[in-house]
Amino acid sequence: MAVYISNIGRLRTAVEGTFNVDETATPANFIDLPVAEGTTAMTCLQDHLDPATMQQFVHAYADSDLVGGKKSSTLNFTTHLAATGNPVTGAAAIPYLTNTSWALRRVLGTLMGGATSGTLSGVARTVAVSTTASLIKTSTDASGMALPGTAIAVLIAGKYEAREVLSSNATDIVPKVAFSAVPATGAPILFSTTFHLIENLSGALPSLQFIAEGAAANEAPLGGSIAADRWAALGTQGTFGIDITPGAIPKLTVQLQGASWNRLAAAALAAPASIGGFFPVVNMDSELIVGTGATNACQTRNRVSHSASTWQPGFAVTPITSPDGLNSSNVVGFKRARGRGVSGNFIAYDEPTATTWLALDQLNNSGPVANRQFPHIMQQVGSTAQGMVLLTAPTAQISVVPTRTDAGGLYSQTIAWVGKNDGSISSPTTDRERSAFRVHIF
Repeated sequence: MAVYISNIGRLRTAVEGTFNVDETATPANFIDLPVAEGTTAMTCLQDHLDPATMQQFVHAYADSDLVGGKKSSTLNFTTHLAATGNPVTGAAAIPYLTNTSWALRRVLGTLMGGATSGTLSGVARTVAVSTTASLIKTSTDASGMALPGTAIAVLIAGKYEAREVLSSNATDIVPKVAFSAVPATGAPILFSTTFHLIENLSGALPSLQFIAEGAAANEAPLGGSIAADRWAALGTQGTFGIDITPGAIPKLTVQLQGASWNRLAAAALAAPASIGGFFPVVNMDSELIVGTGATNACQTRNRVSHSASTWQPGFAVTPITSPDGLNSSNVVGFKRARGRGVSGNFIAYDEPTATTWLALDQLNNSGPVANRQFPHIMQQVGSTAQGMVLLTAPTAQISVVPTRTDAGGLYSQTIAWVGKNDGSISSPTTDRERSAFRVHIF
């Protein structure tokens, strides 16, 4: 009898070229995903249909053997919301990471729908003279990388501060929220890869495929050729949660629906040579910022001292069902479901400098909705040159009357909020510019 350690395994992913078509015969299509051990849970499902043929004896089932019906699967795992370890400066020697080597880009870009990286021109960008806290002048044109709705990070007093871009041109970058101080001339500028939601009004969403293996992947049971613990999840889509506990490594808890699955032939469980774009950061030396003021201009920075915060992506998917689905799936793709892109809350020790939480609620504003000044909510994790993560709700509204909360014996308030499409970028024309929720990784 063989007994295996359950936490040993491997999870690899590929972006499907065609929905629900098995690509496992080409292992090079798959790259390793850094998952937290013990969190991978794959369930293979198939309807077992009973013909219920009329019988003449109470417990007889002659000519009534179960028949295989619709297949489906679920796959849940926790992966790390990590930085790249090699942030982009604009220099040709530091290119944007792509789907070829960066598994998190495959996952976030597929589940959210869109991923944007700028265009390098070969020169590292730095801060130029005449820069202010609300306007970054650049040494060389950075408009091809500082696209509206993406993010930049600037070194200020020994730490990088990340901000979304409101607008840019050949010489100027206007941030959504002001920096804490005026950056020094010559300070380096970093540029993000930005993940954003898409409308998906026509066609189906992109999909992922996974190979999930356990310690018994190379042992075929009873002398057969089928692996004991080696599976493929086909045609997957879904959503994820975000865990940003203070003092811990941020994580994504991914929940996927699969159109179908296959059990794979035995193969040795090997370790990857390396995992690209993986530099874990810790939620320390980090900031939660609420921007206040006119939504179509650089907003005032209000750093929020808080004991806890949550970000809850609200996007969901719904299967497109049809009997012509491949692999006995009855599914031909997934569509984006209607709903809020993101919501969340935080427990704040004090109120923003320029306003109060109740004033930000805006429910009793007697003027037109167009005059309301919705906050920009952003959370930065990490602040070093090795990389950082920035979560943003570019236009948000408080959703519950702020409530007094005890936080370890200290006076606090719980602030709950919901996101809406970005209302700050002038005349948005792309999904990136409209997105209600963005994840920027440096």
